[in-house]
Amino acid sequence: MRIAIIISLLQINFSFAQQDVELTPGQPEFFHTMDGKDIDKVQVRKQKLGYVFGTGLKPSKYSYGQYRRIKNLTKKIPNFPMQWTLAEINQNRILSHSKNHQLKFFGASVSKIFVAGAFLFYNKGKVSNRDLTELGKMISVSDNVSWKGIQRKIGSGDDNVGRRLIHAFTQALGYKRTVAFQGWLDDFHGNELTAFETTQFIMDTFHQKYEGASTLWKVMFTTLTGKERGKKYLPNWLYVGGKTGTYRGTTVDPETGAEKYPNGNPYRVNVRHHALIFSCAGQHFALTILNNYRHQEYVSILSWGLFKEYVEPLCRKK
Repeated sequence: MRIAIIISLLQINFSFAQQDVELTPGQPEFFHTMDGKDIDKVQVRKQKLGYVFGTGLKPSKYSYGQYRRIKNLTKKIPNFPMQWTLAEINQNRILSHSKNHQLKFFGASVSKIFVAGAFLFYNKGKVSNRDLTELGKMISVSDNVSWKGIQRKIGSGDDNVGRRLIHAFTQALGYKRTVAFQGWLDDFHGNELTAFETTQFIMDTFHQKYEGASTLWKVMFTTLTGKERGKKYLPNWLYVGGKTGTYRGTTVDPETGAEKYPNGNPYRVNVRHHALIFSCAGQHFALTILNNYRHQEYVSILSWGLFKEYVEPLCRKK
């Protein structure tokens, strides 16, 4: 039974006294953590972590028309296999979203940001240099070994305890349709996300709704994946963070739990997700695009179009 895996959420206390005040990329102390670590001194695969920007490629003359078509499809069709949510983080408000941005998707590696948040929360925001390196590997280069290791560490060496604690963390924050742990817990399938709740988590991370949130916020701005996805047509002066997710293969239907289609064929996905953070002129924006619709170029075009329509005008106002 699903309800059986939820431990007492009343034991989770999100109140803490001190908050990080430097959350704007480009500022001198941005990569300094609350517990005295320097994220930009961490090496991952022989490369120091640091800022990442939009790729800066020029979209084709047909891209605006493609953007309007993709956006219209996502706005009109409730179960369209691409759903998204765009938010202005500083003001904690949703700017726009697709028709059904609470539709569940197989989350792939986007779920890693929730696992990182849970790890930081249960450690009261304090991590060793080795832990920070593992977080950097999991977020910046999407290392799966680090993902499983951190989940196990949350459970003090027990994978299933880690899964229970991750789920308790997301449920206590109010993400009722999110199942962020990796793998299975008895008959309970993990790694199920919605665009809205993922965007809400990014906003809650910025607003430091849980202890250790600022460290995750900063590490997300070092993410190296997604250059040919959501970052592709974004300007090369724009600070861009977030997390990608990629998976092609069999899984279960996140909405029904079915392992097969009615015709008996295995349930398969080909997801190309991108949860993005934009930072410009001291303002921050979150955009989550969950995509099981064709190829990642659609994510590139939608990300660029939404940026041009909603975000860029607000950046210019500053």
